[in-house]
Amino acid sequence: MSKLHFSGARLRDQTIDLQNQTFANSLWEERQIVDDFEVSLTTTLFVQPVQVRHDRLTLVLDHRLGPLLVRRSSQTLMRELMMKNSRTHQLMNVAHHFLGQHQYVPYVKGQYGFVPTAGASTSVAGWLGFYRLRQFRRIGADALLIFDNNMKLILPLSYHFVRQRLIAAASVAQLQKEELELLVENSGFDKQRPVFNNKLAKVLGLRPVQVLRDETEFYVHIVEVLMAAGIEDFLEDGYGNLLNLDRETLAREVRHYLKGRGRYILPKKRHFALFDE
Repeated sequence: MSKLHFSGARLRDQTIDLQNQTFANSLWEERQIVDDFEVSLTTTLFVQPVQVRHDRLTLVLDHRLGPLLVRRSSQTLMRELMMKNSRTHQLMNVAHHFLGQHQYVPYVKGQYGFVPTAGASTSVAGWLGFYRLRQFRRIGADALLIFDNNMKLILPLSYHFVRQRLIAAASVAQLQKEELELLVENSGFDKQRPVFNNKLAKVLGLRPVQVLRDETEFYVHIVEVLMAAGIEDFLEDGYGNLLNLDRETLAREVRHYLKGRGRYILPKKRHFALFDE
């Protein structure tokens, strides 16, 4: 099959309704199938397991290559993406360790990332890429997502459900943004400071409301960063030696703190308020 057959133009200005199997079936009939695929943080819009006839495949919507079916599982494809960035893969492992419920933890790397679309009944589901997301709307009770190629994606999921997942991802992105800004601010950066954006928060119409004013708030912020950024990374940077804490002690202290204060400091909606009209 020629490369020309795989084209992002097939998604441009299209409306794709995933409330039924019609779209995946049409790709199967056209033999738009590949043995392998590399998920991209910058171009992959959606990844979801599907079953067409007797074949278990993965539906991929990619900004550059268009729609295609892959013979490998969505879990494998996403795991390989995460493993490319060891730090971010660690973050996921730590988040899973403390939060449990793997299907609820977003994969966030700054402005890039994916949110899982699994519900409470299953841990196997799709991943929605948010880097190229430009609008998020309601269509009836369902979610409508519009990307920068004007592709409209209708998901068989409630608007509220998807919005909560996206807010969780925007919260983690905000923590990572604040962490980077603090590092730059405290590193004697004498040139023009880089600008860190939270594009997803803007798409959702959110603005951060958290302001770090004193040592207590800074400590709470650091615990939040630990949740989002990972204990392993914290220790590898030398802070464990500085505080004379080993991995087990630090993990125990964080768990103890979260037990009493977790409902206040986990990445939730409290980080954001709706933009003023």
